[in-house]
Amino acid sequence: MPEGRKDDPNSGQAAKQVTSAKEEILAHTALRGIGAVGVMLYHFLYFYGPDGTRFSLLDIVNNYGLILELFFVNSGFIISYMYADYYSKKVTYSSTRRFLWARFARIYPVHILSLALYVGAHTAKYLLPEMNPTGPMEQYFTSPDTPFALVASVLMIHAWGITEGNSWNYVSWAVSAELAAYLLFPWLCLLIGRLRKLGTILVLGGAMVIYWYLDSIFGDINVPGNYGAVRCIAGFSLGVVAYNFTPLLRHLTTPMVSALQLVALIAIVTMYGFATTQVLVVLSVALFVFSTSENRGWLSKALSWAPLRHLGQFSFTLYMTHGVAGMAARPIIYYLGLAVGDTQSVAWSFTVLAIKSAVAVPFAYLVFRFFEMPMRDWLIHLERKRRTAAAIAK
Repeated sequence: MPEGRKDDPNSGQAAKQVTSAKEEILAHTALRGIGAVGVMLYHFLYFYGPDGTRFSLLDIVNNYGLILELFFVNSGFIISYMYADYYSKKVTYSSTRRFLWARFARIYPVHILSLALYVGAHTAKYLLPEMNPTGPMEQYFTSPDTPFALVASVLMIHAWGITEGNSWNYVSWAVSAELAAYLLFPWLCLLIGRLRKLGTILVLGGAMVIYWYLDSIFGDINVPGNYGAVRCIAGFSLGVVAYNFTPLLRHLTTPMVSALQLVALIAIVTMYGFATTQVLVVLSVALFVFSTSENRGWLSKALSWAPLRHLGQFSFTLYMTHGVAGMAARPIIYYLGLAVGDTQSVAWSFTVLAIKSAVAVPFAYLVFRFFEMPMRDWLIHLERKRRTAAAIAK
């Protein structure tokens, strides 16, 4: 396809339409921040029972393990919001290449930095056992942190069913899963664009089949990260389907949208807390994302609160780096715990959460401000230079 065609979502006038003419969905920016904090709480906050047994939010909130569905469904919706109108007509090599490069520029720099930091911390624990509160490491490569898993992580394919569990930077399986969804996205749009209602039913049905399969094989939709690509594709597809129903919102008055948002909020809280069928949780997430996709209604206004939106802007970096930041805080927590003595109280649990969060949140913001954004701009600039050179060569 020649450069600058309007039906190419990544070049010329189309690029301006996609990136500037589209209004930011403020509530969805906030949702990413809430999701990142939710994952951080899952990893940082632990409590202890009378017998000393440690338990997390996953043991308290029935379906807390599906917190990442907020990311997956929201991602499918937002990517569709930005690109679906183009890919519903045709899929070309040049447009898909530019779409994937834009996604690569968005996720890979932070992924590779967080992986390098994790490997560095892992190496320090091995070489400097006196600095490791949990004791010396007898072997450097231990399952699931194997050499093969490290290579797969660099290639971002470690959530495609080829590794053992959550390896190395354990949270990074989600970006590997998202990559699989990005590769499928243009074809989902084309299917819906060509077949309309039938295409929508097929995509929705495919997502439901995937969830049924995961539940039948693992007994849980919250599957291990090394099979996360399958789970992500299902949630991402639900987001794509939800976007295709947004024209219905235009026929609703603002009070009606507000009422729908109230129903969605009640549904998502109820399903996360009490649902025994996990697919209902994911459907409630899709309804929540759908109902807040316009900048009107009381819930959208509440989620548009500036601190939540600012948190959402660096939510990806917070998600990717909070595990490493938590590792960095462990020596502080260990020696402070020796001084305090009682490390199984509720007060101590929240102290640990406060210390790790105090390290993770500022660190994530600094990485976002001084690494993620400059690297993303640089990579996009490289792509523009390549396109310009290719156009001149023609």
